[in-house]
Amino acid sequence: MTEIVFTKRISRQGEIGLFVDTQVFDEEWSSLKLGSEVKAECTVPANLKYLKYFWALATKVASNSPDGFLDKQDCADRILLEARHAKFVHDNLRNKTEIRPKSISGLSADTWIRLLRRVTDVVVMKFLPGMDRNVLRDEIEAMVGITDLTPKRQRASQRAARKPAVG
Repeated sequence: MTEIVFTKRISRQGEIGLFVDTQVFDEEWSSLKLGSEVKAECTVPANLKYLKYFWALATKVASNSPDGFLDKQDCADRILLEARHAKFVHDNLRNKTEIRPKSISGLSADTWIRLLRRVTDVVVMKFLPGMDRNVLRDEIEAMVGITDLTPKRQRASQRAARKPAVG
């Protein structure tokens, strides 16, 4: 199953149906043929900006990491596993236990914030070594068009900590 974020808005001239306004989901949306039937479960996540940030991060890692990923879903799954956002699933028929990534749908805001911190650390340490954590965050926020992922007070203190003291 693939998650795509749509926007409910008034259509522009020549548009029909649901609208993908974020470039992050263009690949999945364009893979659907015109006129095909699609099953949709409509929910409004508590914090859609966190979901957009996560998928933009997975897209960036999938396109820039030297590791071989099948697609951004495979990349997202590996990132979630590395960040320990996983569950054990036992198959009684084969008598084997597998580790699978947990779903990211329906997470609360604080859970998202903790998960995104772990995920960003995993990406910087394992998938894009040498990349500065703050630079990565700023790039992803620019990709998605989000500037308020981190509370303003915390962001101001982080920027102040990055600037060298003048004296």
